[in-house]
Amino acid sequence: MSDASSLLWHYSPSLALCLIALVLFALSALWHISQLFKYRQKFFFIFVLGTLCQVVGYIGRLGCIHNLENLTYYIVQSLAVLLAPIFYAASIYSLLGKIVQYAGAESLSPIRPTRITFIFVIGDLLSFLMQSTGGGMMASGDASKMDLGTNIILIGLIIQLVFFFFFIFLTCVFHVRTSDWQVKGHQGHWKLLLKILEVSSALIFIRSVYRVVEYAQGFYGYFISHEVYLYVLDALLMLIVQLLFSFVHPGTVLYTQKPRITKDIEMSLI
Repeated sequence: MSDASSLLWHYSPSLALCLIALVLFALSALWHISQLFKYRQKFFFIFVLGTLCQVVGYIGRLGCIHNLENLTYYIVQSLAVLLAPIFYAASIYSLLGKIVQYAGAESLSPIRPTRITFIFVIGDLLSFLMQSTGGGMMASGDASKMDLGTNIILIGLIIQLVFFFFFIFLTCVFHVRTSDWQVKGHQGHWKLLLKILEVSSALIFIRSVYRVVEYAQGFYGYFISHEVYLYVLDALLMLIVQLLFSFVHPGTVLYTQKPRITKDIEMSLI
């Protein structure tokens, strides 16, 4: 590894791992695009943008493998993969509000469904601006700006982590309150979708913790110096999130009509 490339890379990136990740994310992205047209859940378009970010990121990483000195490829692969979960999170925030409305359980939600989307998407947007700004500074190639950019990205990741922690707490409260909330027929699958949302949120939270620790360790830290963690604690977890929402897509559950509440539950709410 040359002196120039060692300033950006602490290892020789694996071609095999990059190709596997690129193919899997590309197939998943195509699957989500087809589902977007099939189910016409417009709010989930943002999620699809996240899947495409992953594809762009690993294309950039592939370009780096034979050109380790290229700063543009490095920034593209780093920033695209870093920002992709923000798009997942924005869709998940909106999804919880839609589940609450679909189940007719507004009274059991700690926050109004419309406010859920507004509050957490604002936090998501703030995190996105911080991380993209930090990434822009890193792209300058100036050592001092790269250090500042790393710190700004870290702040953005912490903001994302804090908002996601409260979102998971809010989701768990709603889940507990609706544990006896029963509906007739197949429309009860909204509970399965809620579980998928919770698992996905937990995976994104774990990934965000990893990224916070990575950036807190600095450019010469342990995590950033070992490629395996990128694939195990980021790529793998985010691929699972994409697959979960492929097998249980919101469009298969969120129909226009609301589910029918059983009489016993209905009477208990009066």
